[in-house]
Amino acid sequence: MKPTEARVRGVATRLRARHYQGITREEDRLLVEAYQMGIGRDLAIGALLEAHKGLGMAIAKRYARPDQMEDCLLEAELGIAAAAERFDLSRNIKFATYATYQIVNRVRRYCVANNWGIRVPEYAAYRTFRVLRMLKADPDATDAQIAESLDLTIPAVEDSRRIIKTEMISLDDTYNPGGIAPADYLEDETLDLLGGMIAEHESKAIAAAIKRLRPTHQRAIMLRFGFDGDDPRTYEQMAELRGVSRQAACDAVLRALERLRKELTDEAP
Repeated sequence: MKPTEARVRGVATRLRARHYQGITREEDRLLVEAYQMGIGRDLAIGALLEAHKGLGMAIAKRYARPDQMEDCLLEAELGIAAAAERFDLSRNIKFATYATYQIVNRVRRYCVANNWGIRVPEYAAYRTFRVLRMLKADPDATDAQIAESLDLTIPAVEDSRRIIKTEMISLDDTYNPGGIAPADYLEDETLDLLGGMIAEHESKAIAAAIKRLRPTHQRAIMLRFGFDGDDPRTYEQMAELRGVSRQAACDAVLRALERLRKELTDEAP
């Protein structure tokens, strides 16, 4: 059944009348198709958000702290909208199944970015959340028991325990009244110690590790540290070259360096 604005309006009206009694698979697909085709687009996405509000709330409650709920619910709505945009109508799966994946990704990313005073890699944060849940259920669990239950290595569990015990600080805090905040150090281009260390000790191992990274991560490192033969770029130059904000360019470099560090760590004997 091809979507029309009248049919979209009819589905939205029936959903309000049923008052959260659920949306059928056919209604889901009609609203998604209408949204993708631009037929009653605002009405279609509004109906989808309302129909799947409970799904977003259930996922947000699983990951978010109470003070994060409002923002996580917004992330859940963005996940539903992204799912509606990308859903392949030719596949024989429920829209809610596909939307769950999109919502979980957005909510988890938000929680990872806002749960740590010191940024840690996403894979380490997800792993730490799993370890923390198990420790809450069984505080006396040993590293070996946790590793076996979560299919992790013992060093990975030990690393997660260290993250859990770390005393977090705000990057806006100063060590003494009138002192410089950690964020000021991070903004100082001359104190990019990790970049300097890589440039100083460039080796075949590092070059090989860079080649194993994703193309986007490779490009970020090449541009930032001049490994492509050109002069190293500042974050402002990278932002202008890529058409993004300075913060986005900085974040891209940090993510690339974390992946490079993991490659080098995994390769070490």
